Amino acid sequence: MIKECSKIFHPKQREWLRQQNAVARNIIPTTWTRYQTKKNLFGEVKFDFVTGTVFFIRSKTHISAAMDSGKPFFVVENAKSVHMTKESFAVLKRNGEVVVWGNPLLGGDLGDINLINVKQIFENDYSFAALTHNGTVYTWGDSNSGGFLTTPLTNVKTIVASKDAYCALKNDGTIFTWGDSENGGDSSRVSVHLYKITKVFASGEAFCVVDENSKVICWGNPDSGGSFEEDELVHVKTFGNVLVKTIVSTKTSFVILTYDGEVACWGNPEEGGYFSESVEAQLYNVESLQNTETGVAAKRYDGYVISWGKYYGGDFSAINGDLTNVKQIFTMENGFVDLQYDGTVKCWGVVHWEHLEEQLVDIVHIMADNGKFFAFKECGKIIEFPSSFPLHERMAFVEALEERRQARVRRATRERVRSFEERLLVNAFAA
Repeated sequence: MIKECSKIFHPKQREWLRQQNAVARNIIPTTWTRYQTKKNLFGEVKFDFVTGTVFFIRSKTHISAAMDSGKPFFVVENAKSVHMTKESFAVLKRNGEVVVWGNPLLGGDLGDINLINVKQIFENDYSFAALTHNGTVYTWGDSNSGGFLTTPLTNVKTIVASKDAYCALKNDGTIFTWGDSENGGDSSRVSVHLYKITKVFASGEAFCVVDENSKVICWGNPDSGGSFEEDELVHVKTFGNVLVKTIVSTKTSFVILTYDGEVACWGNPEEGGYFSESVEAQLYNVESLQNTETGVAAKRYDGYVISWGKYYGGDFSAINGDLTNVKQIFTMENGFVDLQYDGTVKCWGVVHWEHLEEQLVDIVHIMADNGKFFAFKECGKIIEFPSSFPLHERMAFVEALEERRQARVRRATRERVRSFEERLLVNAFAA
């Protein structure tokens, strides 16, 4: 689908583009589409970036004439950002106040918490955490998933979340965790190492931090990045004297990039936690990493791209030719798009683009926003293409992934039990 800029941008944004000559100079505002849509099991909201208005459009637990007519069921003004759990929403307003609604057990009710001067909201699948400007943290939602703090938490710099736990980096470089102990909420096993921390990261079921000496510490579900080794618990690793540049994560794995261009990974082998020897041989002089929910792509300084992982962009074998001469990689949760130096585009993962391949030429910039990719042509036109399956196909795909994950967990559990029984027999014979 090709659209003129005037049909996509709000008048204020078109004026900004005109003044900055954005397409020609490759200067694009970070947030340029007017609306952001979020959906969960409770309903759907649409956030208007320009006016700061949040419209609650549909609720699956309430029926009303207003919803049937398509009118907003709930409106919040002066919004700064929108967040959600599986069944609740939270809106951070520009004045630092917070508005919530939805399932009261999963973050839809603040209770007696009086939230003011909030700087940022963080969320996992079942609870919320609010960080105020003075570094104090307030939580609400499911108590087993981080919605309840047993002790006051202050002096916090930032927070990351797994699917049901939180990890807070404090201003003094220490770490505080809470929530589901199996998925990162309990860091007692590695607490002796959690000081002078500079960076924090999260996968769906584990946490990973880097200290000032580039020592990497991980904990949480061992099968999802909580351990560096599959068959034993290894939570601490160093990479010689090489400094860590960045770490990216899929749902169940971590990938690290060092300043000398080397790459290492751990976690679920099917979702980015393992690469073959042939892939490893190509991972040198790497400039940057990008990730989807289950795949990872690495771009070298020479413009060559390598990806791994089984789903959502881990396999680019369907692309005609190699991914070379790549200028930049763009990503969303389930697909990659690369912009070549010659202005052409290649996509892999769950991205519907084949019918537009002939039109994706003379491209100067690409942006991913609100579930879609937008390719800016040199002439000023924009090509829009979706980055995901239709909803019913996506849900079936996710269910299939979950079945594979559960089968993998059962298999690993059986192997551990078998190994334990074998050790008991050996010890019995030795005695």
